[in-house]
Amino acid sequence: MTTQTKSTAARDFLVAAGTGAVAGILSYGLTHGIAAVVLAVTDPPDANIGLGILMMALNVLLVPLLSWPALRGLGVSSPGLSALFGGIIHLALLIVLVPVGNTVDGALVQSSAAAPVSIAVGLIAAAVQAGLGLGVGALAARRIARGRTARA
Repeated sequence: MTTQTKSTAARDFLVAAGTGAVAGILSYGLTHGIAAVVLAVTDPPDANIGLGILMMALNVLLVPLLSWPALRGLGVSSPGLSALFGGIIHLALLIVLVPVGNTVDGALVQSSAAAPVSIAVGLIAAAVQAGLGLGVGALAARRIARGRTARA
């Protein structure tokens, strides 16, 4: 016999936000690991814009894919829609907040502790963006799923 917890909007938001934060950190680590390998193997002439675009695209794809099984396992209502909407909102936040991150990175380059602080800021930003995106995505999915069942 399985027990099923009653899913509330607050619970869905908090579970999705926590799951998104973990997925954001994992995605950040994975994409930056791939970038480190690519930069170690190749010698880019200057700024590697293609690699940066690839990192952003992988990040946007990995966060929903990493979070969906956890959302499903933790009993969030409509985990597939939550991951889908969370990924879309995460993409919007990423587009809006990339200039802020670049400004912070530019300011940190002047510092002697640039690398550790830049990594810490990047991890925090990844967790906040993905967590907020998936939390709001879970609320949107819950609202849509509730509207669908009310009409049926």
